[in-house]
Amino acid sequence: MVARYFLAIVLLLPLASLADIRCGAKLVAAGAGLADVVESCGQPAARAEQGPALRSNGVPRKGADKLEVLAYGPKGGAWQYLLFRNDKLLKVEMRRQPPEGDLLRW
Repeated sequence: MVARYFLAIVLLLPLASLADIRCGAKLVAAGAGLADVVESCGQPAARAEQGPALRSNGVPRKGADKLEVLAYGPKGGAWQYLLFRNDKLLKVEMRRQPPEGDLLRW
């Protein structure tokens, strides 16, 4: 029984840090606001955003999300891509490719 819980913890442990990024001496964690990340990490090298889907009268549709991607780097040859949904940090991905084209394609 204890081994089963230990295995579950070990398997879920890497998921806890999927949206963490270090900016100098500061650590930005999942759920951090967009303004907090920019304040901690500075202006990104590249940025792309997609607003929520709008109705014909200009009002956002119910349940529509705003997506934004920030790219920082290169740090050690890798770029850090941060995905925000409704201004909350959702995911961090490391890539070797510099930002080009459509950053919103994951």
